[in-house]
Amino acid sequence: MSSDKGQTKVRRVGIAGFGTVGQSVARLLCSERYPNLLLTHIYNRNIQAKRVDWVPRHVVWTDRIEDLLDTGVDIFVELIGGLSPAKEWIETAIMDGKSVVTANKQVIAKHGAELCTLVRQGGTALGFEAAVGGGIPMVRGIQQGLGSDHLIELLGVLNGTCNFIFDRMECEAVTMEEAVREAQALGYAEADPSDDLDGFDAQAKIAI
Repeated sequence: MSSDKGQTKVRRVGIAGFGTVGQSVARLLCSERYPNLLLTHIYNRNIQAKRVDWVPRHVVWTDRIEDLLDTGVDIFVELIGGLSPAKEWIETAIMDGKSVVTANKQVIAKHGAELCTLVRQGGTALGFEAAVGGGIPMVRGIQQGLGSDHLIELLGVLNGTCNFIFDRMECEAVTMEEAVREAQALGYAEADPSDDLDGFDAQAKIAI
């Protein structure tokens, strides 16, 4: 879909995964902040349970990923998480000439290099800033701000859940077990917090 000569081309966007992050992205796309981006498709497994009334009528709701991958969507936004089938869907989208945006830390940490190679070969784009640091532009800051430097060391607490736990233990003198339970109750930690506590989340961030 193109606009009049001299104006920016409108790019069609499909979202795979309509959870908390997916809904936030959809709200941005449905606002008037990005007139050159048009939300056209939303995919989710239990799509009927995910329907909301604030999405424009033209948007296609579907539980068939093919409706996003095999259509004229220009930008594929992957927000389902996990390694598979997310990696395969991202690959399919890139090879079909679509640009991809993802917040999938696992896929980028493990397969980011090969996906970037696919992108270079196809002349598309892969955005993964959201995979690390939430809304903080960590990846862009390192790529652009430190591109000519030789990075020797990174110091810091790279996991938000651990940061909360350390703070509670230091400032409130609670035990680690109490701090973990509090983090879970507040939604900061999963029911199984091993990815955070065993360092796998931080490892993935360093890999990215």
